Amino acid sequence: MGFYDLEECKTKIKKEFALKDTCIYKNTTDTLLAYFTKGNQSGDITFYFAGTDGVTVSNYCTVQKMTFDCPQCSEQAFINLLHSKVYSWRKIEENKYVSNYKMHALLDVIFDNEHTCMTLLFTYIDKPTREFKEWYNTLSKPD
Repeated sequence: MGFYDLEECKTKIKKEFALKDTCIYKNTTDTLLAYFTKGNQSGDITFYFAGTDGVTVSNYCTVQKMTFDCPQCSEQAFINLLHSKVYSWRKIEENKYVSNYKMHALLDVIFDNEHTCMTLLFTYIDKPTREFKEWYNTLSKPD
């Protein structure tokens, strides 16, 4: 996200899920790349390549959405992600986290109606590095 173009996202998905899960290609357009996975992390993974207006094509991924269809899958993915040193998440409010300045990502954790499965929505934060670092350093680490 933010640093990956369409071809890099395709490569990343194939590498990430090739050994663990069955990854089924769903759809691609100029602004969308979507997959469905079965196995360890069952659900949908979608990459969006739209500009801030939602229509104009962006060269890089601006939003990544992971929707899980089993409670255990979503909980485990969230726990693994939250403790990832790559992102070094900081909590900004309930169910919202921001990554370190290298990743420039906002994570929204969205629960389904039964509050069992979740969607992890990553959005690229287009903010200058210095401003981003200052903001990030004021935030607390998640519990």
